[in-house]
Amino acid sequence: MPGMKSNSRLSVLVAVVAVAATAAACSNADAGSKSTGGSDASGAFEVSTSSCPPEATQALGDGEPLKVGTVWPLSGPYAALGEPIVAGMKTALASVNADGGIDGHQVELEAEDDGYDPSKTLPVVTKMIQQDKVFATVAQAGTPNVAAVQPLYEQSCTPQLFVGTGAPQYGDPANHPWTISGAMAYNTEADAWADYLKQEKPGAKVAYLAIDTDGGKAYSDGFEAAAKEDGLTVVASEKVAPDAATVENQVTNLLAAKPDVIILMSVGASCAKAMGAMAAGGFKGTTIAAYTCAAAAIFPVLGQAAQGALAVAVNKNVTDASDADIQKFRDDIAKYGEGTEPSDDALSGYRYAMVFVEAAKAAAELDGGLTRANLMDAAWNLDSQWFASVGGAARTDGTKDAYALETGQMVSWDAAKKELVPVGEPIDREGKTAAFSG
Repeated sequence: MPGMKSNSRLSVLVAVVAVAATAAACSNADAGSKSTGGSDASGAFEVSTSSCPPEATQALGDGEPLKVGTVWPLSGPYAALGEPIVAGMKTALASVNADGGIDGHQVELEAEDDGYDPSKTLPVVTKMIQQDKVFATVAQAGTPNVAAVQPLYEQSCTPQLFVGTGAPQYGDPANHPWTISGAMAYNTEADAWADYLKQEKPGAKVAYLAIDTDGGKAYSDGFEAAAKEDGLTVVASEKVAPDAATVENQVTNLLAAKPDVIILMSVGASCAKAMGAMAAGGFKGTTIAAYTCAAAAIFPVLGQAAQGALAVAVNKNVTDASDADIQKFRDDIAKYGEGTEPSDDALSGYRYAMVFVEAAKAAAELDGGLTRANLMDAAWNLDSQWFASVGGAARTDGTKDAYALETGQMVSWDAAKKELVPVGEPIDREGKTAAFSG
């Protein structure tokens, strides 16, 4: 069937986390629901629906709109990241709707703002699930934000698809089958940094600044382990709160260690402030930034301060007009984007929406049609294209391969051209991240 794998898979047992308050409501689930999680007759991973409400296994009615949600910072210091991503998602879905939608359904996107504040994520997601009855959400941002609302998805059996965080715990179908990551796992990205430095700067002294979240910890833990294997020395490390007003003290401490390389395992404003402080402090070494930090919305503002900074990109080069995916993206932005610039962040949003479309099309072909459970099953058994990604494919295999995005490209910021320029060959980790093991 299109978009899904049918080869033999590792059998697993899946227990959907449910709280006592919802047990009674869930007990009258559809009689045809899957009583246990694990593998079907073909070996494909399946979510358990034994504790789900009936809606989880009910197909969307003929012609009924497919309502999906997303949550990003659309105000505050991280809005520069969230706004173009949401605009890119809207653009992609407008194009899909113009071509007939998904299995006869027009897609309606509800975008909510949480300002990257987990305390604000809970009420907006509660509204989307309980009042607005979204079928799924796509590309929700922020490691702590996703964690804050994950129980809501598990209790209601609502797919939390392709979340916009590479925190490795969102590749855990055995224990949290209703949430799947849409980013390269942070530990995989960190491993790629270390491998690059091993080749280009063997024995380098490295300092890093990590955002103080589970995502930042995944970056730092992953890099520390890889650095040890690759003969690199970590000479200093600092943390920064997501809402920190300044980072000058942390950067001063990093510079005092006289590193050859500084890695910014951060996002948004804190990343930009750190890079500015590094330039002001006279740092002349190598800068590596997390991909969320290397957003094209941030680097142009920094100008020469970001020149030569490296990152592992997962998007194709948004300026490459010779690429068919990029040309379609740029055409659609011009037609449906309502003034949105064809930026790398807008491309990320477009790409998130398109992998959701692939999963939804695959789900519609399963027995029972387009249900929430089938949509989640399709996401865990993908074998499809991933529009405008470096690797070009989205592949998952349940607990054997829980991360859909595992190929990237080292890039360097060219301040004169205002673009990320490829460095070397693509970094292919396909199938190597396995699943989260705690």
